[in-house]
Amino acid sequence: MRQGLSEEEFSEWLIKLGNGNGELPASENDEIDLPTGCISDVLQRLHGVETVYSIVDDIEFEDGEDGCNYPTEFLNSLAPSGMPPHKLNLKTDAIVMLLRNLDVNRGLYNGIRLIVKRLHNYTVDCEVTTGSNKGSRTLIARISLLPSDTFLPFKVRRRQFPIRLSFAMPINKLQ
Repeated sequence: MRQGLSEEEFSEWLIKLGNGNGELPASENDEIDLPTGCISDVLQRLHGVETVYSIVDDIEFEDGEDGCNYPTEFLNSLAPSGMPPHKLNLKTDAIVMLLRNLDVNRGLYNGIRLIVKRLHNYTVDCEVTTGSNKGSRTLIARISLLPSDTFLPFKVRRRQFPIRLSFAMPINKLQ
């Protein structure tokens, strides 16, 4: 209805989604994958300078296999459930979702939405948007994350901020 000239592809995709017809890309858990352009278009509409935080991946093998057999590009492309993306693009006022329980007493639990207030080299300053701690500020640091379920013959340890962009939330996180 209010599409711009460069948004025709997304508009057609949205109509297919609403009508329930056409080939829609879906993951194995019946989740619908949004076009990558959709997320970056939303981030571009925010004012300020975009900061890109890259991850540091480390792999562990149970049988002592050499990690040199897997190219860096392959490791960076992995997106296990509950893990942040390889490149985390953030701007001030972006809405993010926390991926781990950090401090439940202060309202920092898995699935809570936060607003990015300031971006630093080693921390992200965020404001809690819901719950009894609404309005409180917190600094989120990079932590080492290991996925609980993996489909790979090795474990991927990812050092990154435990957040991901969240302009829209799935139903199960809202319940």
